[in-house]
Amino acid sequence: GTFKDKRARFLAALDRYGQEIGFAFQVQDDVLDVLGDTAVIGKPQGSDSARGKPTYPALVGIGESQRLARLHMQCAIDALAGFDGRADVLMRTLLMIEAIG
Repeated sequence: GTFKDKRARFLAALDRYGQEIGFAFQVQDDVLDVLGDTAVIGKPQGSDSARGKPTYPALVGIGESQRLARLHMQCAIDALAGFDGRADVLMRTLLMIEAIG
């Protein structure tokens, strides 16, 4: 394809990566609010629900929230598949989020 076509595919893949990692991060943050250690997560455990914030665990449960986080992490990984080693820094970001959970 043309340079313009390749650029469009590249940008679409990055957009998908951003959406997927953003969703996975939010769900993981919500799970950590329920299960995380206050000293590790940097805020009191349960502070989101105490403030009345809607969270994924409150809506769909812990198990489903953890499944969703894993699913969207994998979708973010899949979005980077065509980048070879050029997306290593993005992949490391995913691994950091995964390690926190």
